[in-house]
Amino acid sequence: MPVSAALEEVLVYSSDFSSDPGFTTNNPSRYYWDVANQTYHFETEGGTNGYSFIPVDLENGPFTLEYDINISSIQKGGAVRFGLTTTDMDISKAASVLSVFDNGQYGRLMGLQVIDQNNHIYETKSLNSVYCGDMKDCDTKQYEENVTYRVEIRYNKQLRQANIKVTDPTEALLWGFYVPLGQDLLSLNRLAITTKGDYTLENNAIGFIDNVTLHTYREIIPTTEPTTCLLYTSDAADDLHCVDLGGRRDLKKKTTHTY
Repeated sequence: MPVSAALEEVLVYSSDFSSDPGFTTNNPSRYYWDVANQTYHFETEGGTNGYSFIPVDLENGPFTLEYDINISSIQKGGAVRFGLTTTDMDISKAASVLSVFDNGQYGRLMGLQVIDQNNHIYETKSLNSVYCGDMKDCDTKQYEENVTYRVEIRYNKQLRQANIKVTDPTEALLWGFYVPLGQDLLSLNRLAITTKGDYTLENNAIGFIDNVTLHTYREIIPTTEPTTCLLYTSDAADDLHCVDLGGRRDLKKKTTHTY
């Protein structure tokens, strides 16, 4: 009988930054492995086209990205964007799934921005007028500087949905929400922190990321359980479906001893 299909979790990338994480950057003075603190330092600013990334292979599958982030300072208009992108790594172009920690008109907000391959944008943020809807006792949620948060981003391919969850140092949920998607996400092949496409000047954000893990989920190919075929040497074998030589008795030859 066929075995039911299932998904297996596959580790794509992991780093606690105790060793070189393997990131590539075009601005090593702003993005670098902090050996002493065993974290990955960033300083984002619009207009610099700065980025740091590592190639990943998701095979267009679903994924879960988890990481720690601590923003020590962020100027007005600043933003930190980290997640999955294509080779271009442009925050305004297809395709990408990016967490966003910004400091805009309504304060220090968290968000999720998804762009599919047809440049359709799906986004949410922790502003009450954006995500609360009809929920009661729903408030705007803000992050604080110099606090380490745990971020989880999930892309569910089957449901065509992406969601984000941010927890505080006590592991309590600070904020989380989701965006429905119109189609599957394709060609996501880089794990990146990027400012490409951000043209706001002097909006620096400084901090670090740590404890990054990226998993995908791949289908286990169903297999067929082998049928055990026993050999029978009696006439009863004629009545069975699985016998040697189509139902004939398999008789062992008698050994003749010569003296």
